[in-house]
Amino acid sequence: MKMHLGITIISLFYAATGVVSVLSVFLSIDVFSVLDASVRTLDNLLWAYLPYAVLQFTIAALLMCSKNISRVMVMILVGVAMIFDVVSVIDGNMLGILWLVLNAAVILYLNSPKIVQHYVVGKSIGQ
Repeated sequence: MKMHLGITIISLFYAATGVVSVLSVFLSIDVFSVLDASVRTLDNLLWAYLPYAVLQFTIAALLMCSKNISRVMVMILVGVAMIFDVVSVIDGNMLGILWLVLNAAVILYLNSPKIVQHYVVGKSIGQ
């Protein structure tokens, strides 16, 4: 089964964000270990990135394996991100408009007939 370029890009993005999440946890632990105890409470909050990283890696793997649940998970996560983007724009961050457009493009792409056909039926249109 042929992998679509857009799906490959999205899955690589999710894998990269998983790597960044893991690195942010382990690199910040060294920083917080030299600070006083009141700041070290942030260290515990950073451990929340590990389940997020596992989710990112899982989505990346499922996208590459053409599992429909990954397409749905990405659309849910992107939909939640769009809510935060709208709040960010209302708050005055104009860069949020760019993220809003990109997230909308991802949702539209994942709902395109060729991608739905690829994930639901398991074959690309034209095969």
